[in-house]
Amino acid sequence: MAKCRMLLQENEDLGRSMSSGRIAKLEGDIALQKRLIDEMKNSEKGHFCVFCISLIIYLTFCRMGNG
Repeated sequence: MAKCRMLLQENEDLGRSMSSGRIAKLEGDIALQKRLIDEMKNSEKGHFCVFCISLIIYLTFCRMGNG
């Protein structure tokens, strides 16, 4: 019975550890997305326009390939 309690405690500890690891990864992903958004906001309009035009061209070709 003591072995079962020990294994149960170990499983709970591992579960908490895995959960905190997932949370840390998600927090890192959120921070990266925020930095990318800030970079886009601070970039010159010309660079943003080139990006938008490139995206429009890409999406147009994707539709042509699917249609």
